[in-house]
Amino acid sequence: MFEHLKNINRILQRIKHARGTFSGPKMIICSNHITIVGFECSYEGKRPINDAIRKILCWGPCKDITDIVRIDFQIFSVGVDLN
Repeated sequence: MFEHLKNINRILQRIKHARGTFSGPKMIICSNHITIVGFECSYEGKRPINDAIRKILCWGPCKDITDIVRIDFQIFSVGVDLN
């Protein structure tokens, strides 16, 4: 834990030295979980949020090859584990 806090301090000091600025309400230094680009990330791992996979779960039957490509893209972009 102490090593992690030292790393955070080092990163913040480097940003300060480069004259970077921070938004207090948007800055999360320590948290049990956080949502990043459609994924809920925690110490247990990452998983897609329900809003991101709802479209895949409610997908109707495929009519032609473009539907298959669309489904493939959605699964790849959300990162659903099919195993």
